Amino acid sequence: MVPGVRIQSADATPGGDLNIEVRGVGTVNAGASPLFIVDGVPIEDGLLSMNPDDVESIQILKDAASTAVYGARGANGVFLITTKRGMTGKPSVSVNISTTFAQAQRKYEVMNTAQLLEYLDDSNINHRYCYQTNETQDYFPFDATLDTDWQDAIFRTAVQQKYNISVFGGGYRE
Repeated sequence: MVPGVRIQSADATPGGDLNIEVRGVGTVNAGASPLFIVDGVPIEDGLLSMNPDDVESIQILKDAASTAVYGARGANGVFLITTKRGMTGKPSVSVNISTTFAQAQRKYEVMNTAQLLEYLDDSNINHRYCYQTNETQDYFPFDATLDTDWQDAIFRTAVQQKYNISVFGGGYRE
């Protein structure tokens, strides 16, 4: 939780891109995303290119005095990310496996075929949408027995799996 920093999903896809704003939009030409610097090297992909298990610390520079070193690129804030370093000692292996399930939180109430036919019959707003199946009025025929819940057909449960294996520690010989 950092005051003045807003992080939200850019779209509804699981694992999708993030929109990050530091104190609102600072410049028009440089875009609205902040500058990300990982171990002194600027990166373009933002936080999605980083493995969270590799991050040791994150500093967020928000004011003009602290971002002045980075020029116009730092106008929307600067994220200084430091990754973990190797240490001497006995080598260790770490395995991190995670599985995430994501699904739509709610579906919209929509009409089924019978309700749509009743609506079209009651409204009679346009005769070309007639559902009667005779030779004279077969403009847009409906089959009242067909019902497809398109929300169920489109919104499936998304499964996302991540595997992270790291080896750390060790020593050196003189």
